[in-house]
Amino acid sequence: MSTNKTPNLGLHSWAGSDRVSRTEINENFQRLDNLKAEDIALSSTQFTEKNVKAALESLKSSGVSGKSSLVTAVIDKGGTVPGTNPRTFEQIEQGIRSIPVGTNTSDATAASADILSGKTAYVASGKVTGTIANRGAGGTVTPTTTDQVKEAGYYSGPISIKGDQNLIAANIVSGKSIFGVTGSFRGKRWASGSIPGGAGVHEVAGLDFLVSKIGIFGYDSSTASNCYCGFFDDGSGTSGNWAYTNGYIRYGGSSAFRLDFSRTSNSFSFRTSGSETTIYWFAFE
Repeated sequence: MSTNKTPNLGLHSWAGSDRVSRTEINENFQRLDNLKAEDIALSSTQFTEKNVKAALESLKSSGVSGKSSLVTAVIDKGGTVPGTNPRTFEQIEQGIRSIPVGTNTSDATAASADILSGKTAYVASGKVTGTIANRGAGGTVTPTTTDQVKEAGYYSGPISIKGDQNLIAANIVSGKSIFGVTGSFRGKRWASGSIPGGAGVHEVAGLDFLVSKIGIFGYDSSTASNCYCGFFDDGSGTSGNWAYTNGYIRYGGSSAFRLDFSRTSNSFSFRTSGSETTIYWFAFE
């Protein structure tokens, strides 16, 4: 019977006075035959390449595959891993440290002209400072006779353009345009002139409107006291002979008589009976 056991595998160890047993010898061989690599402590002298080679090859293969996965992950995050595969752990560490931190701005398209003055931002090229002028509140623009320019820039509030409900065609003289609105209003036209006097029918032609009101003044150069005046209004709006507004025209302060008036689309005529040398007239549309 063995007196002692070995410290690692518990094999039989015989002292000088022990009798060697075949059974114990066979037990020792059986234990050695059953021994596996994973049963050997790393500190054991039994841990040799011969009995752990397969395990080491598997570990090596796993390490290479793991490094390759790390390299791929670093590159996907924007990092740069120096060297070629298989990389060392030192090279992989450099790649990890090169991964950009924060928001990825590689696809940013803004420029300084797109950013408010005094403000900064990070774009694909790096940090930029804005140049858009800050104009403050938008305010109100009241139209005048000259152009008004709101300078380009940023306005913190709306810009209001004043309007006016009276800006319509009917309030603008025909032929004129205000802010794109063409006028349709035609004011009353008028004309004036003088013709030679004397008894008979007198005609004024070449007008560009149909008259509705006429003023007449006759003057006799032989005597300043012999003159007449009258104002005629169609009233009814019909053509033909008109009634006098004042009923009669007085001549020289003595005799009274009626005058017959008529009109066309561009002329009018009247009859007088006197010695006036000049007749002055005013015609209104």
